[in-house]
Amino acid sequence: MKENFFPKKVLLGLQEGDCNLSCPKCYTHGENAPTLSDRKTGVMNFEKFIALCEELAPYSPRVTPQTWDEPLLTPNILKYLKILKDFNLTVTMDTNGILLNEKMAKQLVELEIDSIFVSIDAIEPETFEKVRGKDVLHLVEKNVLNLLKERGDKLLPRIGVSFVVEDNNRSEEELFVQKWKSLVDVIRVNKEFSPQRQVEGEVSPIRTPCWSLYDSIMVNYDGSVSLCCVDTHSEVEIGNAFDDGVLNLWNNGKVGEIRKLHEEGRFSEVGICANCNLWSNESPEIKKEEGFVIAKTYTHYFVNNEERLKSIPHGNRYIKA
Repeated sequence: MKENFFPKKVLLGLQEGDCNLSCPKCYTHGENAPTLSDRKTGVMNFEKFIALCEELAPYSPRVTPQTWDEPLLTPNILKYLKILKDFNLTVTMDTNGILLNEKMAKQLVELEIDSIFVSIDAIEPETFEKVRGKDVLHLVEKNVLNLLKERGDKLLPRIGVSFVVEDNNRSEEELFVQKWKSLVDVIRVNKEFSPQRQVEGEVSPIRTPCWSLYDSIMVNYDGSVSLCCVDTHSEVEIGNAFDDGVLNLWNNGKVGEIRKLHEEGRFSEVGICANCNLWSNESPEIKKEEGFVIAKTYTHYFVNNEERLKSIPHGNRYIKA
């Protein structure tokens, strides 16, 4: 294995435990979430965060400053984001948009955050409240439009909105895409993930080793490393990035063992992987359609404004700039 083998994407739990929404579908804050008391919560130590950035910088992974919590609730979030950008790291973030006010939008644009997705999931306020837990759709939409205005014609940030398809909003999926496709750079639509790490409907008929084992790593606020982005309660013990380093954990120990099991088709021997079908989110089909480039997998599809493709972050798995 090459010495410089390094994850293409690193999720950092700068703060874990806080969210200002309570989406029923959420793994960590929703009504179907595993026991919340089982999940460690806190804020990442700033000095250890700096040390982590020093390790990441030579390998230039994309960094997402969150795991399953709202990043804009992180104390001094702009300080963390500036450090990431000072290390020339690509920063991609997802937010529910509630705190994305005019001041925050201006600061994120000035920092040249590479990509910002705002989760919306609805067209109607009543639907939004059902799927996101609060009646704040108009506020979120206003904040997205203001962010677009603040960014203007600049390359960054790349601005997108997302829609998770579930029973309560299924009828609004097409309307959502039509509403936003001429406004934002990209729309992400994906099937709902169950707490069992499954999506309904068709998936790839041939199971392959999970793409995530070769792409992403998730570092929690205390340095502990989770196997993947849906190992929200750290069911698989990988090690601690503060103590052992990301490079070492990625190339040795438990991650390597699980890669080998996947490559041998022994998926059931990894409890968290046994029934998961999110591995189907790979090998996108690409097509062009009236000024848009659409990338589609079994679990997701992305509607990209063709005129804004140059803003796609490096290492994107679905489509290249």
